[in-house]
Amino acid sequence: MITKKIELVVLIAVTVLILSFLGCSGPESHPVIKKAIKDVNRHEEEIVDLKGKVEKVQSESDSLFEEVDKIKKQQKSSTDATAAISALEQRLTKAESELKAVASSMEDAKKARRKSESQKEEGETKTSKSAIEKPGKTAATKGFYYTVEAGDTISKIASKFKISPEKLIKDNNLPANAELIPKQKIYVIPSGGK
Repeated sequence: MITKKIELVVLIAVTVLILSFLGCSGPESHPVIKKAIKDVNRHEEEIVDLKGKVEKVQSESDSLFEEVDKIKKQQKSSTDATAAISALEQRLTKAESELKAVASSMEDAKKARRKSESQKEEGETKTSKSAIEKPGKTAATKGFYYTVEAGDTISKIASKFKISPEKLIKDNNLPANAELIPKQKIYVIPSGGK
């Protein structure tokens, strides 16, 4: 629309120049020229007004683009935050399951310690100078309590006293996969004992 108005202004200006060149007394004297001059002035005012409106719309447009950029940055930050929260939730879930496993292991260790302490107390009450009788066994079955050291296993202890691991497990009423704890008491009946 602005282009058409500019073309019209140029056309009127050219017409005025041609008429003045052809010998018309002055642009103001001819009614067509007077109307054309008024139209040119009005169109120039409209062009100036439209330029102002274009600048205002351009400014608003720039402002809107800036807001869109801010929103995009906030959205990216929000997405990043959501991903970080999700990663933390996964780590927390893993830590909780590890904590439960540790708590379960601690409970098992406490039970084993209580059992060992109970066995120790039983062993101390049954001690005689010559030998220790295993509870539930006859006096003919003689053995002793061995204190578990760090790194000991049922196999190592059995080998040390030249007995089978199965016999050691049976004599102590232990599960087949029992884990020993340092300072735990294990009843050992050497192969010479019954």
